[in-house]
Amino acid sequence: MVTRAEGQAGALEEALEALGLEVVAVALTRVEPVAGVLPERRPGDVIAFTSANAARALGDRAALGWLAGAEVVAVGPATAAALRGLGVAPTLIPATATGAGLAEALGQGRRVLHPRAVEALESLREGVEANGGEYVAAPVYRVVANPEAAAAVAAALPVDVIPLASPSAARALVALGLDLGAARVVVIGPTTAAACEALGLTVAAVAKEASAAGLAAVAAARSV
Repeated sequence: MVTRAEGQAGALEEALEALGLEVVAVALTRVEPVAGVLPERRPGDVIAFTSANAARALGDRAALGWLAGAEVVAVGPATAAALRGLGVAPTLIPATATGAGLAEALGQGRRVLHPRAVEALESLREGVEANGGEYVAAPVYRVVANPEAAAAVAAALPVDVIPLASPSAARALVALGLDLGAARVVVIGPTTAAACEALGLTVAAVAKEASAAGLAAVAAARSV
């Protein structure tokens, strides 16, 4: 069973099907845009993306011009792919696909603008500030529960594996309060794994690469 935000089918489902898995897609959440003025850019700023949804949100509000000429970085391959799909080439992808890993890769004393979800984790902020930099949040979307998710997930069960690509998906899944049976939960990276752990959700495996292909590969593995 693939969990995703409403209207965001695509790469993961295609990757799973290419590996021979039968896919049932369920929209656990919805992504809603957040209006507001983007922060002023200064010389030397870096714009950091920690989710593909943030990249898509800027594209949807026709605000990609805000990125023109800036140093743009991405937390991992999936986010980088979303940016490239909008014609924006990230200059940096850290070896560790977390906010903390991105902050470490950026180094000391940077001013970092962060297009993000309203409810995003604060690991990038903490890392930037620990390195003597300035962090500026730029909320561009929020994630809300899909009211139809409970019935859809209940109808899909039982399933063999549930890939989770974000902490918000993990939170939405657990909030349903359903018995997942023997389904293996696999996740796209350490940030989502940590969110699952905090929610009491057992993670069977973490993808080696934080991308749709990486998540599909670990979902398809028969033993972990």
